[in-house]
Amino acid sequence: MLDAQLGGAAPFVYRLTNLLMHLLASVLLFKVLIKMKYRRTPAFYFSLFFTLHPAISQAVYWLPGRNDSLLAVFSLSAFLAALNFWETGGRRYAACHVVFFALALFTKETAAALVPVCMLYRLWIDEKPVTSTDTFLAAGWGAAIALFFLLRHFIAANPPEFFNLALGMAANSLIVLPYLGNILFPANLAVFAVQRDMPVGYGLITLGLIACALAVSKEKRWNRIAFGSAWFLLFLLPSNSFFGSYFMAHRLYLPFLGIILVLLEIDQVKHFKGTGMVILGAAALAVFPAITLLHGRIFKGRMSYWQNAAANSPRSERAQEGLAITLAAAGRLDEAAVYFEKALLVDPKYSEAHKNWAGSLAGQGRDKEADAHYRAALSITPKSAEIYNNWGMLSAKQGRVAEAIARYRHALWLRPDFAQAQYNWGRALAGSKEPAQAVEHYMAALQIEPDFGDAHYEWGKVLTEQGRAEEAAAHFRAAARNKPEDDEALNNWGAALAMQGRAEEAAARYQEALGIDPANAEAHNNWGLVLDGQGRPQEAAAHFRAALRLQPEYGEAHNNLGTVLAKAGRLDEAVEHFRAALRAAPGNSRAKENLDIVLALKSRRPPSQKNSGPKRRG
Repeated sequence: MLDAQLGGAAPFVYRLTNLLMHLLASVLLFKVLIKMKYRRTPAFYFSLFFTLHPAISQAVYWLPGRNDSLLAVFSLSAFLAALNFWETGGRRYAACHVVFFALALFTKETAAALVPVCMLYRLWIDEKPVTSTDTFLAAGWGAAIALFFLLRHFIAANPPEFFNLALGMAANSLIVLPYLGNILFPANLAVFAVQRDMPVGYGLITLGLIACALAVSKEKRWNRIAFGSAWFLLFLLPSNSFFGSYFMAHRLYLPFLGIILVLLEIDQVKHFKGTGMVILGAAALAVFPAITLLHGRIFKGRMSYWQNAAANSPRSERAQEGLAITLAAAGRLDEAAVYFEKALLVDPKYSEAHKNWAGSLAGQGRDKEADAHYRAALSITPKSAEIYNNWGMLSAKQGRVAEAIARYRHALWLRPDFAQAQYNWGRALAGSKEPAQAVEHYMAALQIEPDFGDAHYEWGKVLTEQGRAEEAAAHFRAAARNKPEDDEALNNWGAALAMQGRAEEAAARYQEALGIDPANAEAHNNWGLVLDGQGRPQEAAAHFRAALRLQPEYGEAHNNLGTVLAKAGRLDEAVEHFRAALRAAPGNSRAKENLDIVLALKSRRPPSQKNSGPKRRG
């Protein structure tokens, strides 16, 4: 929310926040290692290694990846507070631990692993039995977890069952090997992979190398090796607990500390001694950041992201479909078709591919093919309200209003709270000149979803046509509030205000609309009308000309500019604009009337009409 307030929709502030959170997590990692009595040199090296690691970088590059870096910030802070509590007995550290634990839990449910992690540390590393002081932490854990589950009970409609999560973790347990491989061999990192597409070979090599290095280490401490392994597994496996999960490298973020703890039990690493170790460390810090920079290119846009996903996840229908949707949005529909077909080869029952393929075809005007894919999607998922709604939109586009309404009705039968289907039904009725009935459906959509900006906008249009300017302005205002980037809502709000004689407020709305989209010709034209009405013809003419630069065939702007020019005595120019208005719209009676008046003035004969001067069009 803070990022949105500071940066709006621009990515800069979000990226800066991701970077700062990552740096904070790196500092906290260093503090934890020092607190666990590791030497400063290897602690600093591994903190730097963590900061620059390619697999970790996805949490920084990919904006939604921040959930893992934020989880790490809160979890490491909570763990550090627990270490301070056990060392000093200070209750303020216990309170800090509980607060950070709660924040971590509300960031991501896997933070619940902090409870067994802290207990294992107390038993294995501190080698202390549970005492009365630990009950203070236990009470805090219990309170935070109870609050979490209470709120989740009221918010989540269908929360996952623990038994299913446990089965999912068991089914996905082999994912540990690809994640281990990503630590030492972070090449071709997949951004959106399924388990069957992730190689296990690098993980086996990594496991073998670590095992061999530990086997020859004389100073290894098994309790710390066990604790590091537990940290890695307890934070990693719950992140991959759903059947058919998609595996992403940045989920290694918090579990990474567990592997660092294991590596720090290797003698050469622990003491960071020997020429070979220094060379190896320097090479890692040279090579891995270079890979990180190359990996960052994947996150520059939708296309590069989904190209990586499709290439590295050939057996993921979702990855193939993601690239297909992106190609279709770029107008490359023939290429998109290849990947839609690949998605359906992976899973012939994947109705989403048919649905999105149909939507892409409809957007390109290939309605017959789109219709076939909607039918195919419904043959797989006959109870999908969304498919019926989208199919209805296709029918409405083809002018088959009765069919469209039948499909919206069916969508609402399947899902009565489907606001989009109510809205689309209203649009279909409005298009068939039944505004009163259309309003009933806009109203129904807003009862389901009060912040539905498009429904407010369309209702406002109906009210404007009925001359109910004040009510229309209220709905356009609501539309603009819920869709701040909607320049058309602002433009129409301004027009409704102008109808009420509130010229200054109207001008402010037009200015806002043009701030969002300087190419909004209608907003220029409307602002020009307000300025002309305020006796500022030169400024008005500038806006009419701007509208015509954007839309040279904009008849109303030609008529309005002609009116301003005629009043200024520039009759020849006015005639040209009135004629242009009539070429754009031969039935424009006002432009014809104005042309007759100006021609009469030019010939110095009384006009055939009773009017004495040209008229603008609002």
